[in-house]
Amino acid sequence: MFTILLIALMQMFVGKKHEAELMKTLITEPSYRSEKKFCEPLCIKSYHNFVGASNSHKAVAITSDDRRYWIKNTTAMRYLDEHWGHLWGLVNNPCI
Repeated sequence: MFTILLIALMQMFVGKKHEAELMKTLITEPSYRSEKKFCEPLCIKSYHNFVGASNSHKAVAITSDDRRYWIKNTTAMRYLDEHWGHLWGLVNNPCI
């Protein structure tokens, strides 16, 4: 049996080198060590994947040859109020 865990990092920022090194370790190591207070540490097999989102162009400190990350840059688009009007109507509807 496999367990797949997807970890979403909203407003991700690991722009400092030591933070980036920690992320590299979390991404590439086949297991990690879990330590609960007052308990023996456990070595747990890693099945997780990370998805990150950020508004910063410097969210991750990586080199050009690093293959651990796939970066997708997008442009911000402002939608008119008509685009969201129907959804806000549903959110503000007391009958729902």
